Amino acid sequence: SYFPGDLLALTSVLKSPFSSLNDSDVLEILENSWHLRGRPCQRFELMLELVADHDKFLAQTLRWGREKVHELPPHDFLREIFSRLSGWRAHQLAYEGQEGVLAAANIEKFWSWSANLSGEGITSVGGFLEYLTELEDDETPGTAAPGGKWVQLMPIHKAKGLEFPIV
Repeated sequence: SYFPGDLLALTSVLKSPFSSLNDSDVLEILENSWHLRGRPCQRFELMLELVADHDKFLAQTLRWGREKVHELPPHDFLREIFSRLSGWRAHQLAYEGQEGVLAAANIEKFWSWSANLSGEGITSVGGFLEYLTELEDDETPGTAAPGGKWVQLMPIHKAKGLEFPIV
């Protein structure tokens, strides 16, 4: 089940284009919170405090997301997070030319798709993530060609240990 305090998910966000942190910053945050490794909720909170030392706005947005993840439908939650972090622009800037335009268009298509899922009874972010997990072997939602650059979604357990040029 979905746990908003998931440290791997937080680390993924900190290393993504949504974050202003570099690899050294993320490593420092992980090292400085290591002593709480057996207490994930406390470690999550400490990590957010350490993130605030580098980027207060990012830390505020992550706190907001943690509070709202169970209250908002997936489309509204994603729209607000992307809006707060200018996520589609970060992905667009990560690519050059037409690939950047395509990356931004794919994120906007994803938003639209997430809005349509409420009609199928998926009204929570946790339900949305479970639905995505069920789709991991089904390629119908996406239209990207193999070998191209696109935003790829996968459950954390499947992505763990993999390296991507852009997350």
